Amino acid sequence: MRQFWLLKSWHREIIINSEGEGRFIHRNKTYEAFQVSSLSRVTPIVVILRYQMNKADGKVYKSVLPIFFDMLTDNDYRHLCRMVSNVC
Repeated sequence: MRQFWLLKSWHREIIINSEGEGRFIHRNKTYEAFQVSSLSRVTPIVVILRYQMNKADGKVYKSVLPIFFDMLTDNDYRHLCRMVSNVC
């Protein structure tokens, strides 16, 4: 039951510019900068956002974030698709 509660409260604000630079903004207003990878993919159902972050210790952290169409409004999903497509 605890696992369901954690998933229920999941939230992430994402900002991406036209150069593929982005930020994850957390609820406490801190942020982490990232770079969208050209390996990201856009489909009508899901955007596979591949990104990398440079950590303070100098290591590069690479990860994948799937963003499904029903997680955003129609307009926001279209904008996300365009932004990610421009980077790829």
